[in-house]
Amino acid sequence: MLATLVWAAILFLRGRGFSIVEGKPAWIIPAVCLLGLVVAGYLAYVEATDMSAVCGPIGNCNSVQQSPYARLFGVLSIGSLGLIGYLAMGAAWAIARLGRARAAELAVVSLFLMALLGTLFSIYLTFLEPFVIGATCAWCLTSAVLTTALMLLSAGAAGRILLQVPPAAAAPARCTRKPRTTRAR
Repeated sequence: MLATLVWAAILFLRGRGFSIVEGKPAWIIPAVCLLGLVVAGYLAYVEATDMSAVCGPIGNCNSVQQSPYARLFGVLSIGSLGLIGYLAMGAAWAIARLGRARAAELAVVSLFLMALLGTLFSIYLTFLEPFVIGATCAWCLTSAVLTTALMLLSAGAAGRILLQVPPAAAAPARCTRKPRTTRAR
């Protein structure tokens, strides 16, 4: 995930990447948000009902879910925070897709910033799992990958908007040289 931060910075600064609001690739964003809602919804359900998580042969989701780090400030479960985050990013994509010029641009930038914050928080939580809690959660890692994907998918579009070059008409006039011509002999 740390390497993807560098990759996202490059995409952002270059303004590269596909349009997150037009064409077939644009539908990747809501699909990833929907997957994130499923994962975060399951985690929120497990945390709210104190039931055992189905984790499979990899990791120990229940140790992670029962740790003190499973709640933000001891109040909001991380699964619920994930639900809110994926809903907000999905809403930002919808506004970017359906909104008017300025609102659409703000929504694209908001989507990127939410995904960036989600990725940074996921890096923190992923660090805690093996080094502090002593267990890993496959569901949590899946959510981290999905949030990181949203950050990468939206970085170029946000960069194009925030680092936009002013139109040529607004730029000061420049002296231009006439092209050299050769005389016919």
